[in-house]
Amino acid sequence: MKCLNRCLRAVLYAALLLSLAACDKTPKPNPAPDPEPPAPVGPYFKADLPDECVINMDQGAVAWKVETNITDWTVTSDESWCKATAKADELWLDVENYDAREENGMERYDPPRTCTITVQAGTVFNKTIKLVQQTHTIIDFPQRTYSMNYDWILDEPSGMVVLLSADGQTRELVVQSNAYRWIPTTEASWLKVECLNNSTLKLTSTARPETESEARTATVKLYVETDELNYVTFQVQDAPAKVGGPDLNYGDHTDWD
Repeated sequence: MKCLNRCLRAVLYAALLLSLAACDKTPKPNPAPDPEPPAPVGPYFKADLPDECVINMDQGAVAWKVETNITDWTVTSDESWCKATAKADELWLDVENYDAREENGMERYDPPRTCTITVQAGTVFNKTIKLVQQTHTIIDFPQRTYSMNYDWILDEPSGMVVLLSADGQTRELVVQSNAYRWIPTTEASWLKVECLNNSTLKLTSTARPETESEARTATVKLYVETDELNYVTFQVQDAPAKVGGPDLNYGDHTDWD
């Protein structure tokens, strides 16, 4: 009987707790918002400024956001064609057009011009930016002119074709350009393209699998990053040159026969 009474009391106690929990409609407090970051103490200067900025001939202005409580921060330019201004919350550059032309009005492909932008904010910030401005840009391959003297470069109606060995090979092409920086690219997985010193294009191909008999062809594109309309393309093929003609006794260069 005592055991039964204890069980009944336990059941009643549990039911009471459930009833109280169901009746508890007290609203739960909302979580406290994240605290705001403390305000900077003392003078500060925040700006995401690059080490180098490359622009085209007709980009008339460049600006970067600035956060600072320093009222007398300064920005200067060492060239008259670029005027630098320190605004309340902005670093602003007014840049003159670099439209290089001959006296007859023909475009002139001059080298890019540069200036140094210096930003000074008391003792908390000091930085220089190299600003590069290009004029009319061009990309070309001098090998095209002398293609008949190279067994690995052909001029075809569709353009220049560079021939690489099917066993895998590395070739370097001279690139003539007044662009500050050109970038090579290709979608072919068997070909790697690299820019060396902004004057040499390095091509590296992997060996063609023995199970593949068809020559592989890739398109290589060289372009100026700041001017999407300025680019040059050519083809790369991993097959030996097929040059016809009489035997001219050029030694072991049998592919010239």
